[in-house]
Amino acid sequence: MELQAIRYAAMLSTMTFRQLVEAHAAFLAPTGQTPEQAEAIILSFLRWESADEDAFATEVRIILVSADFSKEVTMSVMWLNQHGLDIRCIRLKPYRLPDKRLLLDVQQIIPLPEASDFQTQIRAKEQAGREHRAEQSNGMYQFWAKLLEHAKTKSTLHAGRRPTTDGWISGGSGRAGLSFTYSARRSDSQVELYIDVGDKEKNLIVFRHFQSHDAEIEAAFGSALDWQDLPQSRGCRIRALIPGGWRSAKEDWKSLHEEMVDAMVRLERAVRPFFTSIPG
Repeated sequence: MELQAIRYAAMLSTMTFRQLVEAHAAFLAPTGQTPEQAEAIILSFLRWESADEDAFATEVRIILVSADFSKEVTMSVMWLNQHGLDIRCIRLKPYRLPDKRLLLDVQQIIPLPEASDFQTQIRAKEQAGREHRAEQSNGMYQFWAKLLEHAKTKSTLHAGRRPTTDGWISGGSGRAGLSFTYSARRSDSQVELYIDVGDKEKNLIVFRHFQSHDAEIEAAFGSALDWQDLPQSRGCRIRALIPGGWRSAKEDWKSLHEEMVDAMVRLERAVRPFFTSIPG
């Protein structure tokens, strides 16, 4: 039932308003109604004053009507509703009275009337969330594409990396467990040497090795660095924070990328001399 209804809805979604009027006029022709009357009926149903081709069939609603619904149908309908379709299940139960009159008990069972507004709000929120995530992913991808394009002119650290929708891009250092990583958030960014050689104890040994040379490293870098042993995490990091993130105005990305790449080049140059003396 639900699959047949979806096929009908898909067919309707490709029709123009004029095509629908012609189809409905053909249906009403045996009753003697004119094409003008058919159009008036459709406009009344849509609550339109006049035809609007651009707005027609942008959304299609499905209403399933039956004396009963199987568990398989109701599960399918609820799942499809969660994914953005608008499907309602109406149960009609006929009753014959002693005086031969026929009564219909009409009940909407999906979505329940008392939950309909709530479910509509939930769908709207989920849709807004999907649109936000899509916008964020697209913006992040573009941000990294531009950064990597500039970075390859200054360093080979991230030469093999491709743009991603993640909030970070890591490049190998040539030493297992040590990586040079770019990170970007909405309003700030960072470059870092991330340390994860196996377990927390070993990571702290490597981190303290670099920290014991902090004065030399910061002098070579050109400014103070943020030394983080990250007690709540397994890894450790040495980072430099940079104002401006992927949500910065796109016209500011060029200067931000130049600053990030310059900071990464200086960070590698500052810590690289101490790689050979790492304990173990």
